[in-house]
Amino acid sequence: MKSTGAGALAAMLALLGVLSWAPTAAASPLLELVGDPAEKGGLAGRFGGASASSAYFNPAFLPSASPGMTLGVFVFADQIGIDVGVRPPGSDISVEASGAFINDDALTPVFPSPLPTAWLERGCAQDCEMSGVANAARARPRQASGSSGNTRAYIPLGIVKPLISDKFVLGFSALLPAGDFTTTTGFYNDHREQYFSNSLHPELYSDRLTAMSMALGFGSQVIDWLAVGLSFTFNLSNEANAPNFVPSAEQFDALLIDNSVKVQSTMAPHVGIVITPKDWLQLTATMHTPQSLKVKAAFSSFLPDGSEQFASKTFTHGYVPASASLGGSVAVINGEKTKLRVLAGATITDWTSYHDRHDERPDGAYEWSMVVAPTLGARLGIRHTDVMLDATYVQSPVPEQTGRTNYVDNDRISASTGIHQRFEMLGLKWRAGLSAQVHHLLQRDHVKDLGVSDPVVDEVPDAQDVPPDEKDQGAINKMTFEPVEPRQGLQTNNPGYPSLSSQGWLFGGAVTLALLFDE
Repeated sequence: MKSTGAGALAAMLALLGVLSWAPTAAASPLLELVGDPAEKGGLAGRFGGASASSAYFNPAFLPSASPGMTLGVFVFADQIGIDVGVRPPGSDISVEASGAFINDDALTPVFPSPLPTAWLERGCAQDCEMSGVANAARARPRQASGSSGNTRAYIPLGIVKPLISDKFVLGFSALLPAGDFTTTTGFYNDHREQYFSNSLHPELYSDRLTAMSMALGFGSQVIDWLAVGLSFTFNLSNEANAPNFVPSAEQFDALLIDNSVKVQSTMAPHVGIVITPKDWLQLTATMHTPQSLKVKAAFSSFLPDGSEQFASKTFTHGYVPASASLGGSVAVINGEKTKLRVLAGATITDWTSYHDRHDERPDGAYEWSMVVAPTLGARLGIRHTDVMLDATYVQSPVPEQTGRTNYVDNDRISASTGIHQRFEMLGLKWRAGLSAQVHHLLQRDHVKDLGVSDPVVDEVPDAQDVPPDEKDQGAINKMTFEPVEPRQGLQTNNPGYPSLSSQGWLFGGAVTLALLFDE
């Protein structure tokens, strides 16, 4: 069995050598949501249930985890519904308002130029044909392109290997997508999304559930009552530059383009402590540093007239802010054949530093908040069978979306359960497991208020109440220079106006098999 353990360690190190450079090995929002679906960590891995997943949640538990290698299949489905309120009369943007000017001395264009609401709902085929446009824009009906309703499969992989008894224990934990390694999708949270999906998306789910999540950790039982641990996840910063030459605006498919990609990797450290002052009592503390995947997209265009233009945008995907936790467990039953521990703790997460996918930070009255998530759990062991049960409540850090932005998020209640059976077969020791989890996103409603500090943007400027002999500062049509009607009141294509609501469910289940090493 010792040779099996050595071979597993060599295989793990070889795997790490490959994965440590993978551009998807970034933040771990998936682990923060589903916890440990493969072993005994569950949703309370910071406070107990020592396993390979402790490499991420609390590496100080690694010295007490069973050495071995775990492999399995985890399936996770999300059903998150987003409903938007009926647009009030007079709020649509007319065709003549598209590309309008503000009637000031400089004839300043309305920027960004709003699209006619009718084009979003049915496409611009009819109007574009009349204007001689060859390739008419497709329809983008409001809230018709949501990003929920997905079922995804993952491969949980975990390894625990003592290198120097319990003084230096190595742990590795990963959730590897069974399909595409990752998907990163940028979307705006205000009226700018009209040019793309014209829909709202769950802010903390969606593409955040697709990234590969992995952690490498080390734990040490320093003395009988104190264990410490250090682990790492990988932060990546990708820079993609796409210089291009545009031969003709009428032949965009003749575009000439080069590209260059640079990837920089850093590690986000996490620390954990487990104090065992009594056999029946354990106290835990963890600190996790921020994690993210940064993508910088740079563009340069060389035009036939000799001009050259440059621009760049930064995207932040899978941002996980700093967090800290305190908790512990108590042995209610500590018999030779039956053991029962009750776990409890709380995790505080600093969402005030959140960066969305366009690297923008909610600020002012709409700054996100710090939240405290309490967790309760139990671990029951009867001879060769282990049963776990956890529950947690996570308050949304997102304030009421009464203004311009539409960050969609909900308070969440989560529960997980699992059973693991140890047995011997073919002269080897094994552990088989089944687990399930459910998350309920509580109903939440937002109603826009035009009197707030950062209200929904009026995309067609209104005429000002000024004397008749002074310049009218409203919007005018760019062709006729006549006032755009209707222009009084609010006209906007913000997909969250005048209201939005959301709720949903997420379900997961895993089947795992572990090969246990001799300690």
